[in-house]
Amino acid sequence: MASRSHADDAAGQATRGAGPSAPLLDESQFRSYASVLSAADLEQLVAFWRAEMNAQIETIAAVLGDTAALSRLVHKISGAASSFGAARLAQAVEGLRGAPSADSLGDVRTTFHATVELLGERLRPSAFGPASR
Repeated sequence: MASRSHADDAAGQATRGAGPSAPLLDESQFRSYASVLSAADLEQLVAFWRAEMNAQIETIAAVLGDTAALSRLVHKISGAASSFGAARLAQAVEGLRGAPSADSLGDVRTTFHATVELLGERLRPSAFGPASR
């Protein structure tokens, strides 16, 4: 079983009332990226994903009153989070579909920042053992 990090604890607190929480990061999915990309390419991919997700999450606040726009944005962010292995972020974003609020957007932001922190931990050379590439 994977050990819990500070990032995982913070995101768990943010989504505590949302029912069962998905893992902050699907380790096997992230390892699949790590197995086919060089360390530099993986770091670049994470940096790109982080910047894009941050921009999209910040756009949510602007469309909270527009159900159709919010639905499209939630779909886009949730899909991008899921494909990257950020399972809890996808879950938090999906929670915006019902009755979005500043609190639920705050939960999304907290979960995003915790995910970014955990990704940073996983990018350290010792995170997966000896380098294979």
